[in-house]
Amino acid sequence: MTNYTLLVLAALVAAAQILKPSPSCTDRCLLTVLAGVAAIGAAGLLFNLELSIRKRRDRLQKIRAQFSAAFNQAWGTKGHDIVTWVLIVTVLVAAAVACWLIYRILP
Repeated sequence: MTNYTLLVLAALVAAAQILKPSPSCTDRCLLTVLAGVAAIGAAGLLFNLELSIRKRRDRLQKIRAQFSAAFNQAWGTKGHDIVTWVLIVTVLVAAAVACWLIYRILP
């Protein structure tokens, strides 16, 4: 999901390059809104996936409570990772950079 969003943002910046000779305020606003929609949509989807993963982890924790301590120690569960949050921040920062480039590229 993140890769596709970054490609969409890059395409919007490329579209800004194509419009370079005679940009209008409407073009800038439309490209910026599209970048925002893409970023918010991707961040929302990633957040929903994280919630779904948390539900499954909680269910597994309840099931693992029924197993022996030796099994749980061998299983070696790790704490919650922050990969999803890194991806969400990456998408939002990339959208901000894309918007900045859209306004910076267009005179």
